[in-house]
Amino acid sequence: MAAALLVPAVVFGAAAWWNRAEVLREGTDRIERTAAIMHEQAAKIFDTADLVLGRVDDRVRHLDWDAISAPETSTFLRTLEAPRDQLVSIWITDAAGIVRAGSQDWEAGTGIAGRDFFAAQRDRDAGTYLSTAFVGRATQIASFALSRRRSTPDGRFDGIIHVALSPAYFANFFEEAAPPLHPCRAAGPRRWRDPGP
Repeated sequence: MAAALLVPAVVFGAAAWWNRAEVLREGTDRIERTAAIMHEQAAKIFDTADLVLGRVDDRVRHLDWDAISAPETSTFLRTLEAPRDQLVSIWITDAAGIVRAGSQDWEAGTGIAGRDFFAAQRDRDAGTYLSTAFVGRATQIASFALSRRRSTPDGRFDGIIHVALSPAYFANFFEEAAPPLHPCRAAGPRRWRDPGP
C-alpha cells in the first residue's frame, strides 16, 4: 500500500521538477532573445542618428552662418527627419546656442545654451554626446539628444548639430518586443518602420 502511494508521488514529483526546469529554460531563452533584439534595435537607432549628424555636418561644414540660416538648410533637415519615426527634430545652433536651422518650426532667437548637450560640446570636443532627457522648446515633446560639435578651421567652438530622439519610440518598441505576460491588453499590434541609415 505504501508503495502504491509512493510510486505515483515520486513520478508526479519528477514530472513537476522537469516541467519547472523546462519552463525556466524557455523563459531564460526568451529573455535572452528579447534582450538581443532590444540591443540590436537600440544600436541601429543610435547608428542612424549618428549617420544623420554626419550628413548634416557634411552639408554645412564649409557654409557660413548666412548660408546655414537660409531656408534651404532647414528644408534639407526636414527631408532627413521625415522618414525616421525615432527622430523628433534636427537642429544647427551657433556658438552662442542660438538656433540657426531646424527640421521643425521655431521662434527666432530660440537658444539652447543651457542644455547639457550644448555645454558639453562648448567646453571641449565631446564626440557624439548623449544628453539627459528634456522637453524640446520648439516641439514641446519629451526627447533626448545626440550632439556633435562644430569647429572653425583653427579649432574654435562654432556651435553644434544635434538630433532629438524620442523616448516614446524606444518605449513602444520595447513594449512590443517584450509584452506583458498577462493577456489583458486590448491594443492591436503596432507596425514598426526600419529606422534605416
